Amino acid sequence: MSGLNSKAKRKLRRWVLAEFGDGTTAPCAMCGCLLTIDTLTLDHYPIPACLFGHLTESNVRPACGPCNAEDGKRLDREYAFLTREERRLARRRILEQIAAR
Repeated sequence: MSGLNSKAKRKLRRWVLAEFGDGTTAPCAMCGCLLTIDTLTLDHYPIPACLFGHLTESNVRPACGPCNAEDGKRLDREYAFLTREERRLARRRILEQIAAR
């Protein structure tokens, strides 16, 4: 969660709990387990961090630690051999898919 200070991260976590849950809990987007402000991790979605995704309200979803870690490992393997420019192109394709919805 680089780029945000602890106060901003906590504020974003509170927003995620309200937006995706009931304000105090929210389900993990991948496995469905209930998360609190203390167990919630912020998953970069739909633009992953490895494709220069930022932690913003439009690019975050709730995730438990194990699911977020596993998803990050999968994405790192998937994009590991791409150059910086290829990652930018992949990011652009994701944004185009979102816009087409």
